[in-house]
Amino acid sequence: MNRSLLVSVCCFLVGSVFAQTEKLPAYSLFSTTRVINNHSTETLKKRSFDFRITHRFGDIGGNAGGYHQFWGLDQSTDIRIAGEYGVSDKLMVGLGRSKGVVRRGVFDGFVKYKLVEPTSALPLAVTLLGSSLLTTMPASTDSTSSTYFPKAYHRLSYTTQAIVAYKVSERLSAQAVLSYNHRNWVGYGDVNGMLAIGGGFRYKMTKVLALCVDYTYNQLADRSTGIDYKNAMGIGLEFDLGGHVFQVEVVNSKGIGENQFIPDTNADISKGQYRLGFTISRPFKF
Repeated sequence: MNRSLLVSVCCFLVGSVFAQTEKLPAYSLFSTTRVINNHSTETLKKRSFDFRITHRFGDIGGNAGGYHQFWGLDQSTDIRIAGEYGVSDKLMVGLGRSKGVVRRGVFDGFVKYKLVEPTSALPLAVTLLGSSLLTTMPASTDSTSSTYFPKAYHRLSYTTQAIVAYKVSERLSAQAVLSYNHRNWVGYGDVNGMLAIGGGFRYKMTKVLALCVDYTYNQLADRSTGIDYKNAMGIGLEFDLGGHVFQVEVVNSKGIGENQFIPDTNADISKGQYRLGFTISRPFKF
C-alpha cells in the first residue's frame, strides 16, 4: 500500500514539473535563422516573411586578391537572394536563387522544423532541416567532370541537418550541427555522400551588436581522396537593428548554403583565400 502511494506521489510530482515546463514561454537563442554559414535553431514566426540577401566577395589576399582586386571587393564569388516564410511558429520554408560556385545558376529550397523549443527551465532547442539544390547551368561534355549531368536528376543535391543549441548565459548561445550531404552526380574520384559536423556561437556584446563564429568540419577534408576539401569557417559581426538584421563576416567558403559550402569549400586560408561577405535579413509580418 505504501509502495503504491509512493509511486502515485512520484508520478504526480513528475507530471506537475512537465506541466509547468510546458506553460513557460519559449524564447529565442539567436536573433536570426542563420549563424553565418549554417542555419541556427531559430524558425520564423507564423505568417512572417523574411527577405534575405547574402553576398560573398573575392579573395582578400593571395594571387586572386590584393590591391589589384581591391582586396576582393571588385569580385563576387556568390550572391543569394531568397524569400523565407513561417508556416507556423515551428515550421518554415524557403526558396532562393544563387549565382553558385561549382554548380552555377542554382535554385535552393528547404523545410525547417523546430522540434524542441527553449524555455527558462531548459534553454535547449532542437531543429531539423532538409534542403535541396538544383543547378540550371549547361552540362559539361567531359564525362569525368562534376558538372557532366547525364540525367536531369543528376543536377540535384541534398542536405539533411540536426541542429542543437543551448543558451550558456544571458549573452552566449552555442550550437552543434550534424549534416549529411548527398550529390546525385560527382566527378571522377569523388564520392556522392559525406558527413559534416559543425559548431558555432553568438556572443551578445551590446543590445544591437553580437559576435558570431561558425565552423564546419567535413569528414573528407583530411582524407586522400584526390579532391581538395577544406573545412568551412567564418567570423562575423551582427547588428540587430530592430527592423532588420545586418551581418558583416569573413569566411573562407565561396558558396552560400549548406549544399555548397559543405562539399565545395577548397579555399586555403594560409594563402589569403578568405573573403568578406554580408547578409541582410528583413522580416515582414502578415
